[in-house]
Amino acid sequence: MTVGHGLESYTTKIRTVRYNHPTDGRPVAFVDTPGFGDTYKSDIEILAMVAEWLVKRSVITANGSCTTTLIPRQP
Repeated sequence: MTVGHGLESYTTKIRTVRYNHPTDGRPVAFVDTPGFGDTYKSDIEILAMVAEWLVKRSVITANGSCTTTLIPRQP
């Protein structure tokens, strides 16, 4: 996964890195998304992109339940 170091936004689409937890072997997914305040997309576009990704992968079910733990992080 490449990291941008400039002032302009680098991440343009949602990317996932999967890893097995070293202690218990459970799967962990690190998800990189475009951030709010993106150079090229509005916050609404970013929110819609993330929401669609979560629903497609059944992280959030049709009734709004969350099937996993989400930890948002912004530098």
